[in-house]
Amino acid sequence: MASLAVLVSGWLQAGELVWNRPDFLKRVRIIPGERTAFGAPSLSVLEEQVRRPLTPNERALYQRTDGGPWKAYEDDLLRFEVPDEPLLKIETVAPKEANKLSFVGGAVGTTDRHYERAYRLTVGENLPYGIILVSKADWFDEGICLCGPIALKKFQLCEGTLLEFSLLPDGAVKKVQALGARRRAVLFEWTHSAITQVAYARIGNSLRLKEPSPMTRSAWIATTAQRRKAEFLPCLGWLDSGFAEADVINLLGKPARRESSALVYAREERRDAGDGYRTTVRVPLTNGMFHKFGKDWFVAKELVPPRGSLAWALKLTNKTSSEERAKSTIAKADSDLMFDRFLSEAPKVSSIEWNQWCSVVYALSEKGIRDERVLPPVKRRFLESSVNQHYAAWVLHNYKAEGRDELFAKRLCMTLDARKKTNSETPSWDDPLDDASDLYSFLDAKHPEFAPLLRKGLYHPSEHIRGNALYRADRMPSPETREAARKALQTEKSEHSRKMAAYLIRDIGTAEDLLWLRESAQRESSKDVRKAIDEALKEIAERTAR
Repeated sequence: MASLAVLVSGWLQAGELVWNRPDFLKRVRIIPGERTAFGAPSLSVLEEQVRRPLTPNERALYQRTDGGPWKAYEDDLLRFEVPDEPLLKIETVAPKEANKLSFVGGAVGTTDRHYERAYRLTVGENLPYGIILVSKADWFDEGICLCGPIALKKFQLCEGTLLEFSLLPDGAVKKVQALGARRRAVLFEWTHSAITQVAYARIGNSLRLKEPSPMTRSAWIATTAQRRKAEFLPCLGWLDSGFAEADVINLLGKPARRESSALVYAREERRDAGDGYRTTVRVPLTNGMFHKFGKDWFVAKELVPPRGSLAWALKLTNKTSSEERAKSTIAKADSDLMFDRFLSEAPKVSSIEWNQWCSVVYALSEKGIRDERVLPPVKRRFLESSVNQHYAAWVLHNYKAEGRDELFAKRLCMTLDARKKTNSETPSWDDPLDDASDLYSFLDAKHPEFAPLLRKGLYHPSEHIRGNALYRADRMPSPETREAARKALQTEKSEHSRKMAAYLIRDIGTAEDLLWLRESAQRESSKDVRKAIDEALKEIAERTAR
């Protein structure tokens, strides 16, 4: 990188900053572009989130590409580049101030959010532009984010910092991580920002840990091979444009076969559940040299699961559309085998496989195919807090199992208590105790625990739990329902919860509610919620005028 001189309040007065987009594309985006539904949220999503339109200057900053003036920020841990714009602010955030960090949209996954120091990039004082998390670590975060599949993780070693670019199927950079001697920097996913792809790529490409690693390229390759040895071709991301055939083989090993203009690598892998894939990677060669992957460079073909396996049962029962479910038939011999396999396998399997086996039993019950033998193991495991019980709850509900309401109430108590201990965070996609919505729906409103648990949910510290409870608030005495709807419309951040509250008050509101409803409508920034409030105002006014 060019010389960066004179550190002044975190900003470096810089000469020419080194960024060459064609060179970056050649080095990093070595996969062909494909159409993809994944990308950064639009500016309209951001405007909906912050409940106001962007100003022309704010919009112009979000639309900045990699051109124009840029500047470098540096402190004792990290250096990186950002657009040189007066509106762009950078603030360092301590772990105890994590509530200051925000992004665009909702993030679902298992990525590591812990940090030693965070860099909060904002447009003005509060509009989210980006987040960089720095933590003590000797390897990359291997968690997943469900906002887009990673096609390739491309490595670049720059000035003692190892950069990892996670690429979406169209070649766009979804996430950038950087490793130094003792720390890791993570640029929060592009898919949770509202900035342009090229601006994101330039910021990520500029990440440099101030304490560089002494490790050489060959040492990092060996580390990658060891850390990701379970993966197919763990060092594929070290493949660079310009590699000769011998270099490719030295890096990836002997291919499964050679074609006239490509080396072909293949692996067949099957899980315990019975499903699996045959994966093929084609490394094209032009005059004996690799330059870039071509179309169909990566192909994963699903293997046929053996009869009696979990994957086989899921394939027969899990139909996505109502039309498919209506048309599908299951032979008695197959359903009998599924029940037998459930009884022998399900009581001892992991959380994910247990939930999948229960989904098979639930799907069979929807077709009128039942076996009462499944109920004892379902009841025995239902209160295991570390096990996902989404479909187990559906089985108990569909079977009208004796004692189900007591189980629903106990499980709901566990869920409400667990959510208090997570500092009101939205649960992760695989959280086994993210089942309040099901439990509130299935628990009989006449059960003595229903009303106390619903009140507890409506005033719970977790926004997620409060939203789940609102769905059943109509089962409470009318004054309590009206008060819960009013509180939600006036205080909830979730647009979905506010909209639900508007529907609640529409059906039971009185003339006394009209004043605060009009005030809520005036404050409301969401068009959808405002429309729901207007409908509520109209219906209440008409009903009370009669």
